[in-house]
Amino acid sequence: MYTQAQNPFNSPVVKVDMEDGVLGKANKDGTIHINKDVNDPKQIKKIVEHESVHIDQMRRGDLSYDDNSVTWKGKKYSRSKMDEGAKNLPWEKEAYSKAGKKKFKMGGNKNPYSPLQKKGLINSPLHKDPPNGTTLPTATANSENYIDRILSKTKQDGSGGYSLGKVKHLTSGKEIRDNKQSGYYKAIGGKGFDLQAKSMYELQGGTPTGKAYEEWKNQLRKDSAKIARDYELARGAYSFLDDVEEQKDGTKEFTTSTGGKYSYRKGDDGQAQFSVWDPKLKGYSSYKDWDNDDKDERFGGASRGDIVNYSNEKFKKSWRTSNASKTLDKYANEEKGSSYKYDPISGRFRTVGLAENFGAGDDESKIKSARNILDRSKINQPEVLPTATVSSKPKNSVTGPSINDGTDE
Repeated sequence: MYTQAQNPFNSPVVKVDMEDGVLGKANKDGTIHINKDVNDPKQIKKIVEHESVHIDQMRRGDLSYDDNSVTWKGKKYSRSKMDEGAKNLPWEKEAYSKAGKKKFKMGGNKNPYSPLQKKGLINSPLHKDPPNGTTLPTATANSENYIDRILSKTKQDGSGGYSLGKVKHLTSGKEIRDNKQSGYYKAIGGKGFDLQAKSMYELQGGTPTGKAYEEWKNQLRKDSAKIARDYELARGAYSFLDDVEEQKDGTKEFTTSTGGKYSYRKGDDGQAQFSVWDPKLKGYSSYKDWDNDDKDERFGGASRGDIVNYSNEKFKKSWRTSNASKTLDKYANEEKGSSYKYDPISGRFRTVGLAENFGAGDDESKIKSARNILDRSKINQPEVLPTATVSSKPKNSVTGPSINDGTDE
């Protein structure tokens, strides 16, 4: 196994298949694994710097782990109860603090991984096994994007369903049933999809017949199903409050895009309570329940709408910057100026700029009018959509707001 002098601890770096959202892992045997789908040398360098801190932590004896727990400086943390890779975990705090600083940098202005690339260890065919042939549990470094961290926990149930498990409803604080989505693959297809796939393949210079085309078309359908499913799973588990720093007294303060300033806390019954900053009094109003049958005790008015809008804005921004939202980017044809995009509001998959690459007449008309829209009757959706986003529904409801005021591309 090739090691590189510029690697902070001469740790062997191997590209392997990983679950969605996980970029790198540090192993007890001193190896560093990188997601096989990561090919940007700068991103690879950043991942190795981060994982090198974990290697150092293990060599110091501060960090160890097994299948069930992570031990940091003698204290055990249950893996089933933690958000692995979260910045607030003590070993991750140190990794995010030290990674990229002089102590852990790979020096020089040239690509520090060119020797690894030449040796076939980076941007190489998939290496499935660690050097010693034993797959070990690892400390992970997840994508910094919140939605990618959420989706990294997605599990398949074996019957075509994908679940994030129990989620806490923001307004009630109670665990509700699985945030589960399935049926998306069946919901995609038809003449619109067939025409889009055929035209996109032809634009790439291929002949839309035979085994190679059918495999490509099937992958297109799988990726189309994945981005639609991931959007719904993420929307059901997203809470902008998770990215707001908690104060010593347990409150969280945030300012919306309109300038509204608010404070959040968890009430005695576990549900969310909010208060609004009063600039005249130079202090916060009394806390009120987000959901309460008594209007006088219920947080409402313009401030309520402001928080709902802010929650939606934060979700859409996080979605747009996530790796999950870029699932279909590989089908874009920059040379021809065409792309394949998903609109989660309408459920439509659009082939932008495709018609302009074909001659006028019937073919162009067909491409322009091709409609590939999710058949929602084939999607197995829960009766009630569990959500961790701010809800505008009455107290007994667990249905979050629809994010329907724009197109996410």
